[in-house]
Amino acid sequence: MKRIWTILDQCKSDEKILCHILYVYLVPQILVCNECVVVEHKQPVHTYERIADLEEGQKTELKTLIAESKSKIQLCEEASTDLGNALGELEMQRDNARGQIEETFHTYRTMLENRKVRHEVRKINSTLVTL
Repeated sequence: MKRIWTILDQCKSDEKILCHILYVYLVPQILVCNECVVVEHKQPVHTYERIADLEEGQKTELKTLIAESKSKIQLCEEASTDLGNALGELEMQRDNARGQIEETFHTYRTMLENRKVRHEVRKINSTLVTL
């Protein structure tokens, strides 16, 4: 509603409230009333068209944009699903790698402990032999 009053404020007509907005300038896109077109803004100096004539083209363009947006939403949803699946796979690979690292660590730790025990046993044996 505020937009309409702003447009009417721009109108030079003395009877702003009775003024009917029937035209739109093409560049810049502003609305103009019938009286302003007749008095101040005559063609070919000012290029304007009737709003009723532009309506169908604008509706068609909006419908096209809505259809394109819906198809892009579908593409985004598919990409989101694919990314979710890829994330799940990466998490599984990470868990597998973590498990293998931990298993390898425990194996090496056990090997080092066994080596240390064998070294201690040899040391004890060598001290017993020297006695």
